[in-house]
Amino acid sequence: MDQRIAPKQVPLSTLLGELAVFKEEWLKSPFSNQLRGLLLVRSVWNIDRAVVVGLGNMTPLLDYDDDENEYRRRRKQRLTQLTIFLDIVDILSTAQGGRQIKIYASDPAFERIDKAFLKKLGIKVVKEAEEHVTSSTFVYSPFCPWYVGVAAIRHSPQLYLGVSIQLIMDLHEPRQEPQYGFDMTEEQAATTEKFLQTRVMQSFPGLEHYPDSEEGMQWAEFKKLAPELVALTSQALWGAFSFYWPKSGPLPPVTTED
Repeated sequence: MDQRIAPKQVPLSTLLGELAVFKEEWLKSPFSNQLRGLLLVRSVWNIDRAVVVGLGNMTPLLDYDDDENEYRRRRKQRLTQLTIFLDIVDILSTAQGGRQIKIYASDPAFERIDKAFLKKLGIKVVKEAEEHVTSSTFVYSPFCPWYVGVAAIRHSPQLYLGVSIQLIMDLHEPRQEPQYGFDMTEEQAATTEKFLQTRVMQSFPGLEHYPDSEEGMQWAEFKKLAPELVALTSQALWGAFSFYWPKSGPLPPVTTED
């Protein structure tokens, strides 16, 4: 039996107000400065769109034993992920002289309030945002199902941020006839291998010491390792969360397809 109940009704004004608070906290943190420095090390970007998949809804389902503090923590986790995504979009736009970047999002968990909220932020909600990825796209994949991330990198995005691609390969063995939706197809394995061969990997600021392995790290251990990051983001950035961008070479031309 499902032990969850429907999400609470949260006004749009509340979500916008909380996002503004979390944005202010994030921009004041050392992690925001490290993030900006990390992305600006690469002197030239050629990005005209940004895609976020697997963000989750801003008013998550509740377990029957959840209290108000737990609910607020979950909401903060998702709003913080959105804050970081928008900060990266802003950095990339600034690095390109204020270039406009189209933003797309998808998640089957989105409720009506989420769609209205994202629309207010200038984000277009689509059915499968990973199908809007081009070679001039920034993809943000905060803990979405692994196969959605693989579908996104099939289009060779210029910048990707999500769970370690190498870890995905280690956890999901390729088979000619995958079983239970857990194993990779040989085509998916070829996609991930090609992507890794042509990309530089860089851990997200604050997660440099998180192991890129199947063993991972227990939450209690991680809190001791990165107390400032945990205090700021809760569990929004817990894991082998990494950037991938192309190795040295010419940038791809900007595509204009929708």
